[in-house]
Amino acid sequence: MTRKNILSVFLYMFLFWVPILPIKEKIKGIPISADFFFGSIILILFIILYLKDIYRFEFFKDKLIKRLTVLSILFILFSVFSITYAKNKSIVVSETLRFTEYILLFIACIYFIEKDNAKRGFIVFNISMLISAFYGLIQFVLNKSEFKDSILLFGRGRVYSTFVNPNYYGAAINLIIYYFIINLIEDEKNKIINISIILLYLINLILTLTRGSWFGFIIGLIVISMLKYRRLLFSIPFGLFLVVLIPSLRARFISTFDLTNLTNSERLKLWKTGYLMFRDHVLTGVGNGNYLYRYAEYIKKYPELNLGRSQFSVHNSYLKMFAELGVFGGLLFIFIYGILVFMNYKVYKHTKIEKLKNLALANLAFWGAYLFQNFFNNLMFIPQLNVFAWVLTAIVYKLYLIEGREVNGEGTI
Repeated sequence: MTRKNILSVFLYMFLFWVPILPIKEKIKGIPISADFFFGSIILILFIILYLKDIYRFEFFKDKLIKRLTVLSILFILFSVFSITYAKNKSIVVSETLRFTEYILLFIACIYFIEKDNAKRGFIVFNISMLISAFYGLIQFVLNKSEFKDSILLFGRGRVYSTFVNPNYYGAAINLIIYYFIINLIEDEKNKIINISIILLYLINLILTLTRGSWFGFIIGLIVISMLKYRRLLFSIPFGLFLVVLIPSLRARFISTFDLTNLTNSERLKLWKTGYLMFRDHVLTGVGNGNYLYRYAEYIKKYPELNLGRSQFSVHNSYLKMFAELGVFGGLLFIFIYGILVFMNYKVYKHTKIEKLKNLALANLAFWGAYLFQNFFNNLMFIPQLNVFAWVLTAIVYKLYLIEGREVNGEGTI
């Protein structure tokens, strides 16, 4: 078995098991989860099998990969430095290890991914997500969800399937659903299959009762519409009309615009707490991952922001980074994710391969939804979800690099 085949096997295991194994434990501050377990194996094998060839890493010739790598190293160094002033130092280590996993997995995928294992990898990932979607329906029918809200659908809790939380699951659906929407438009032969899968995911998306994911889904459709399929814009009002026909869904949707709504007012207070934390530590922040551990201090200082809990997340990935790593760490964070988005856009604009173009377009739709959703949740810090934003982008971009090598007659990396 070749080096590539060995790594491919674990890549397939990673793509299959991570979505359906919501394991999240910590042993002495070190995160133990499906993504960390399989990701670590991939990285260890990658180092062992390819260490002697490091000097031949041709991908550093690519400007975007070079910039992403440099910015990521700076971010990691900044994060490590925050240990010196962080209240909780173990969480700094944990958060830094997690981000390091993302960038190293990205680099590993860029190096060993080829056409064959990329295609099989997407198939495996699709199968895993379909299993999650079917499980989501079962969870709803049997009323097994522990997430009860003031607004329920048919008296049942919000669906989260295998993703721990309905907010995470809604974002995960947006990660995959656009592939099938584009396939429905492009593939005349498999319309029934594509429609069935889209309906399965849409039902799950609705059952999460996650407003951020609903609006994120609409933003993804707008991205697709503006870049390629203008007629899709007409489907948005129709879809909203169907949603508001059901009273509980209508109430949930309308509550988005009610600032007196409990969830909305809580988020505003959490965001203000994050802003105050950033204002007091503009240059350095309070330490990576330490918003949670400085929260009690701030609600004691500003009792009007108290939500009755001693720990609370900021529910905004961008504000979280500015509060925890200051202005420089926050900007580095935004630039890093901006490069990931631009990689997909570059592939979409320049590839001559139609399937790859559609794959990049689906990724761009997801990124539109994902970037929006991170204004309302810390999704960029949910490994079971965020790791795929990195890995799928790496696979798409590597396929683009392979295309360039083949066009120039240079082979592949």
